Amino acid sequence: MVNLVTSLQELYADTSLYRSDPALFPYAEKLPHVFRAEAAYGCPWSVCTYCSHFKSEPHHIKTLDQYVHDVDAAFEIIGKRSALAQSLQRVYLTGSDVLEIPPSVLREEVLHTRRRFEEYTGKSPRRIAMYARARSILEDDINNLRELHFANGVNILFYVGVESGSTAVSDYVCKGVTFEENVLAGQMATDARIDLSVMIMPGLGGKRLSEDHIQKTAELLSRIKPKFITFIGIDAEPGTVYQRRMNEEIAAGTNRPLTDIELFNQISEIIHHMSFFPTTIGYHDASIHTVSHNPFSFGSRRIMSVYNKRDLEYELEHELPFIIARRKRHELLFQPFLEKPALFELIVPEGDASSSKTDYSIQSREGIDTVVKLMIMHPRGDTFFWKKDPSQPFYSTCTYLGVTNAFNFASHHFIGEIDITPSNKSLQSVSERTGIPLTELQEIYAIKNRHAREIALFYITASLPDNIGAVLRREDKRKRRITQERCRRQMQAA
Repeated sequence: MVNLVTSLQELYADTSLYRSDPALFPYAEKLPHVFRAEAAYGCPWSVCTYCSHFKSEPHHIKTLDQYVHDVDAAFEIIGKRSALAQSLQRVYLTGSDVLEIPPSVLREEVLHTRRRFEEYTGKSPRRIAMYARARSILEDDINNLRELHFANGVNILFYVGVESGSTAVSDYVCKGVTFEENVLAGQMATDARIDLSVMIMPGLGGKRLSEDHIQKTAELLSRIKPKFITFIGIDAEPGTVYQRRMNEEIAAGTNRPLTDIELFNQISEIIHHMSFFPTTIGYHDASIHTVSHNPFSFGSRRIMSVYNKRDLEYELEHELPFIIARRKRHELLFQPFLEKPALFELIVPEGDASSSKTDYSIQSREGIDTVVKLMIMHPRGDTFFWKKDPSQPFYSTCTYLGVTNAFNFASHHFIGEIDITPSNKSLQSVSERTGIPLTELQEIYAIKNRHAREIALFYITASLPDNIGAVLRREDKRKRRITQERCRRQMQAA
């Protein structure tokens, strides 16, 4: 009796069936509706200077019998027509270069996987994806690639780690492929009706090769027209040849890594210089690409028209100032709390039974990050109290700013005019009730006003879904689309 699993992670934990490290798998193939079939593990190339991931793991290709046995065993554990089986949609053949497998064997493996998938799920897989090196595509026969697609009656997708269109950059990191070979490989796959998903590595080669990286990568993408493009910033592992060489060039003054802003600009320039073709462009942060250095993120964007491309270019051009401003505001707003530790209290709205009060001591960068996350996670209803002196209870009730109020201040452009000081009559009443001198109360509210302005500015540049920056960008985009539509109508009328 086979013990059925309730999640794919339980299945993939079985080391008798799976030995591949999923850290380098494409993000789209880590999703819970993708069935992994291990065809190989390790890397047959394993000399890229920025990677040491496969140095201790020899490349191994499973025999056809091994593969069939493991796929059958995996589906038995999933269960025929089980809830888990019904949730599956796609297949991913693991291995850093599946085309190293003999063509006839690979066709049999793909065909067997498709049949088992249909038998256990009751439907055909939407696609079967696999990694393939450009050199392996070139060394294969176009007829083999066509048979791989047509003989199995299912969409085939190749992930190709192009990294850069520049031959100089490829030589710098020992990719073993030139610009012309990348173009030919991409065209061969396209001629065989196989979809391409290419990975581009911004920052590769450093500042010295940056311009060539931009121009040649944009030209390569324009010529091979991949269905998917993913930007994964260079994050060379410590002790690699790439890291040592870059350190030597930094010492010699001949090269340096790109700054975060330069890396983002490089992505923007590549997209700007490449021609329009239907594709999906992805750029995700480290929560998705765990082995990359992506300081910013714009998610996935479908480019189905020239207007989509222009919109993305416009957003990238105008997004960077907001990102920079947000980081600067982050530093400026909380710097006083680093210099003089303060207490931050989050009062949960009434009716929330999960918690009544939480205190955060802002004495480190981690404490500040926690506060920022709380402010972004709870943009409505919560009240944030700022204490100058925790020993005085008056400050806990007087020096506060509601987050909703801060957002309203920011969104109405009243930052320079914010004044939340009560009337003198009200202040006098508070002074009489608490015994605090009127002059001290006025000083307290002066501090409150300054905090209100600072937090209002913070919310302009913070990445909330409806902050003023996003509102302004959406409004600008809406106006441009209206103008474009009016121009199209005028052209049609003419």
